[in-house]
Amino acid sequence: MKRLLGVFNRNERNDDREFLLIQDNNRFDIKECSGAGDKKKYGNYRLIKKRNGIIGTGKSSGDGVFDFRYGPVTGGINECGMLHLYTYGERILSVEIDASYKHRGMEKRMTGKTPEEAIGTAEKICGNFAVSHSLAFSSSVENALGIKTDETVNRLRITALEMERIYNHLYVIEKLAAAAAQKVLSSHLSAMFEEALRMNKILFNMRYIMNYNLIGGVKSIPGLNTINKVLDWTEKLSDSFSTIYTYSMESGNFLDRLHLTSVLKPETAFGIGVTGPALRASGAVEDLRINNSLITELQVQHKEEGDSLSRMEVRAGELLNSLDIVKNQLKYIKTSHARKNTESGNIPNTDGKTGKSGSGTGASESPSGIIVYYTEINDGKISYVFASTPSLFGFKAFSETITGHIFTDFPFSLESFGVHFADLAR
Repeated sequence: MKRLLGVFNRNERNDDREFLLIQDNNRFDIKECSGAGDKKKYGNYRLIKKRNGIIGTGKSSGDGVFDFRYGPVTGGINECGMLHLYTYGERILSVEIDASYKHRGMEKRMTGKTPEEAIGTAEKICGNFAVSHSLAFSSSVENALGIKTDETVNRLRITALEMERIYNHLYVIEKLAAAAAQKVLSSHLSAMFEEALRMNKILFNMRYIMNYNLIGGVKSIPGLNTINKVLDWTEKLSDSFSTIYTYSMESGNFLDRLHLTSVLKPETAFGIGVTGPALRASGAVEDLRINNSLITELQVQHKEEGDSLSRMEVRAGELLNSLDIVKNQLKYIKTSHARKNTESGNIPNTDGKTGKSGSGTGASESPSGIIVYYTEINDGKISYVFASTPSLFGFKAFSETITGHIFTDFPFSLESFGVHFADLAR
């Protein structure tokens, strides 16, 4: 099934043509918009076209209806962003989301820079998705310039992406537990989250895995002692998370808060452009990692009900599967074949191509959905960048599914989508 993930033009170059970024399975193509036919074909065209405006289901009016403004700086929301919740007291009638408080013009900041300079900007778009952004961007550059990466680099990139997925899923599940006043569960998950960040520091020298992925390679290959330490941790986390999560699934109070909250139907998810755990919780067996031959242990998690509980269950299953993926990638890195290079130091291999010109797309399966970059390079400098981010579609899905619920359902809905204003606003 083809999906529209981006709409852009380049007016700054006196080019008023409009282009569409279209996903077709694991392919991401750029095509010129042919007009009304293309706009009508994709139901989310207007959402993507107006992505820097107000997202949501519109204003509600009537006797006693008022705009409950939540944000831009308030408890319960960790970033600058405004939610307009239209209500007559308790039930949410409609939602408008304003991310302009967080908009920094990150794509424009990347233009004029070399790819090596711009990758640092890409990974700062959303700190929680630093690896996902840098990998999608570096892949777009490598595809544009014909740069190839070897198997060791690819496996280290997989490891970094899965380590990012692990701590993000722990974070989301902990937020859901805290919202339901499950203090024992929340405390255990917070400790696991902290340990995951510490493992990132040991393995990649950065808790949020920034400044590790490079154009054409990665910064270093971990040593044997480091690998063994992380392998021990994967076993311990798998056991401890499985135990506490199993206990939590026996709590009727916890499950009742999540069950049937913000149900996202498959047709709505596809129409909006939702990807990642939220889509898989609605029944779709779709994951970009399916196409990666180096990830043989992938088990695509999916549920059918499409509610907040299903989204949590998908993330829990993915967390455990990610631990298996990390374990197997690191075991490969330990082999003599993988260690034929140095154990530390920069290992990018750009074949002298970074000074050339070209255009390309690159994508990654982030913890909350697909990130895609389209990049144009002219004589070694970035001339244009467009980034499609999952939080645009996640926030829209939240606004569609929270209507009709009451205020106390708000955190269970919003947190279950794993969205970030930084990722949305760029």
